[in-house]
Order: sequence, then C-alpha cells, then structure tokens
Amino acid sequence: MPLDPEVTQSIEDAVKEHHQSPAVAKRLLAWLHAISGSTVSREKETELFSALADAVDPSTLAEDL
Repeated sequence: MPLDPEVTQSIEDAVKEHHQSPAVAKRLLAWLHAISGSTVSREKETELFSALADAVDPSTLAEDL
C-alpha cells in the first residue's frame, strides 16, 4: 500500500529539519512501506529498521533537544 504523499513529505521535512542525511528519510520510508505490506518477513523488517538506525547521526540529536 502506498504511503500518503503528505506523510512522505512530512518525513522528508522532519529529517531535513533535524539535520539528518536524506538516507534517513529513504530508509524510514522503505521500512514503513515494508511493514505496511503483508508479505515482509520479521527478518526483513528488522534488517530495514537496523539500516534506518545506522543512518541516524546521533550527534545532531542533542542539538534538537
């Protein structure tokens, strides 16, 4: 099931606002697409989430608090 374009845009905007790499948005959107479908395995879901977590730059998170 495709995500609503407003959700996609909001994710991209939030990633930019919080000084994260565009890869974070891409990986988050890939994960959301995967979990919204019924055919993704738990292993694949975990793999996508791990890739997302690896893309986050924690050094910018403290700036946003």
